[in-house]
Amino acid sequence: MFDEELVVLLQEAFQNSVEALRKDHPENFYYFAFVLDEEMHPYMSAWSYESLERDGKGLNEVEDFTKWAYYDSPYDKYGYDNFSKASSTISERTSKLSEAERHEEQDKIAFSMEEALRRLDQASFFGVGDQRKEVVINVEPSPFRQAELERAYRLNPSSPLLDEYIDICGLFLDK
Repeated sequence: MFDEELVVLLQEAFQNSVEALRKDHPENFYYFAFVLDEEMHPYMSAWSYESLERDGKGLNEVEDFTKWAYYDSPYDKYGYDNFSKASSTISERTSKLSEAERHEEQDKIAFSMEEALRRLDQASFFGVGDQRKEVVINVEPSPFRQAELERAYRLNPSSPLLDEYIDICGLFLDK
């Protein structure tokens, strides 16, 4: 259900953004979100333990959701320009679609984003073994839906960190 051309563009953009982030900020990143905003522009966001600490958020029960809120991250939209080619391709494809067709295309884009992350993960981009269990990756179209929880299970190895992410994100679903 993904589009190969889009997967290639998205994978390259995401990889370039994360590599630049890691180079510019050598921190312990535990979360990488591949976000698709309401205008269907893809971008990357990330959290590290250091950025969480610097922002004074800490890790307590009241603020645990912030740990997973890509939009609160100081690295939200990091490397945004890397996604210009993918954004242009998406805009060309969606500019003349009806609302129903746009929704269908949004799903295809989200699956393409998921496939891009899967390929990076298969290339050990997010670590291997126990190191990989210390990182959560996911695609998060706005607004958050049940599909994103299912996607998180598909993209990540079972771990306490993934369980924490699932618990917090589950709170944002319509009941």
